[in-house]
Amino acid sequence: MRIRNSINSKKNSILLILFVRGDMRMLFFKRHLLLIIICLLLNPFTKAQDIHFSQFYFNPTMLNPANIGVFKGDYRFTTNYKNQWQVVDDSYKTMFASAELALPAKRVGVGISFFNDKSGSAALKTNRVALGTSYTMRVSSNTSFYFGAEGAFGQKSISYNDNLKWDSQYNGNYYDPSLSSGELFGNQKKNYLDIGAGAAWSYINKFADFKSNAGLAVYHLNKPDISFYGTKEGNKLPAKIIANLNFQIRMGSGKNLFALPNLLLVRQGPFSEIIAGSMVKYIIGKDNASDLVYTDRTTSSAVMLGIHYRLRDAIIVNAAFELQKSLLLGFSYDVNVSKLRAATVFRGGLEVSLLYKGAFSN
Repeated sequence: MRIRNSINSKKNSILLILFVRGDMRMLFFKRHLLLIIICLLLNPFTKAQDIHFSQFYFNPTMLNPANIGVFKGDYRFTTNYKNQWQVVDDSYKTMFASAELALPAKRVGVGISFFNDKSGSAALKTNRVALGTSYTMRVSSNTSFYFGAEGAFGQKSISYNDNLKWDSQYNGNYYDPSLSSGELFGNQKKNYLDIGAGAAWSYINKFADFKSNAGLAVYHLNKPDISFYGTKEGNKLPAKIIANLNFQIRMGSGKNLFALPNLLLVRQGPFSEIIAGSMVKYIIGKDNASDLVYTDRTTSSAVMLGIHYRLRDAIIVNAAFELQKSLLLGFSYDVNVSKLRAATVFRGGLEVSLLYKGAFSN
């Protein structure tokens, strides 16, 4: 599940939803407390954090702009969807989509991505569109370096009056949405520009039984202001540093079974995230001689199962199926084991990933 600013801010979010959705008579007595909670959620000392996905290994362009266009084939489409805190009425819902092209020289990649995130009863939304590019530098037949950058336009919005219910809208007998809330708020939309960059490295031995790649990316290099209430240092989006390390290791003497251990380290302001784990990949069928992404009958498929752990937050169970190295469908579920498990009843979030890559011709 999403790592929010702190355990306290998570509890504040749940309390906000419970008060807003609760009995209107109770709201009458809790009005001032509700306003305090909203201020806690939006105050300048509450540092913002980005969305994230548990299946980071199936979301390469969001992980690092250096991964744009780095794949076998000519084009790739990626989508991810996550629904978390389903035990709460207005759960967090996040969607990401990207499209990439590997240009004919196979050294340059270009891509576009979009994500939408909706949080809570007040419909706090974030929309972001990014354009990015990457360059591949081949050091040898086994080793390559990648460099990438992206620029993005983002918008945060919140709907105070459309979704929240106030005690002044209780007419003495029932809730009447036609009554004014009597509340005045600041701006309900905030636009911002965003910049990110990254570098990556990959290695594959000549027997193709060992592959590895590592990456380092920095997002929000310009620390954009995301405040609804004017520019303040505390309302700037902190730079986010992402480091990842992935392996593919053949298991045993056969050619069908691989281990896929990986590690993700994220640091944003005072907050951090660590995910570690592995999947096991079983190859079905054989590859054609060129080992490209042409979906003929001699291209192999694969089944993957695994488990990861997000430090002090969740156990992540995942499974995926890859059809002929072109279409990949992945599922994961976060089992919440943090201090919030009393509220979430161990239910974290369901996540689905879909990737498709192909080539224009043989």
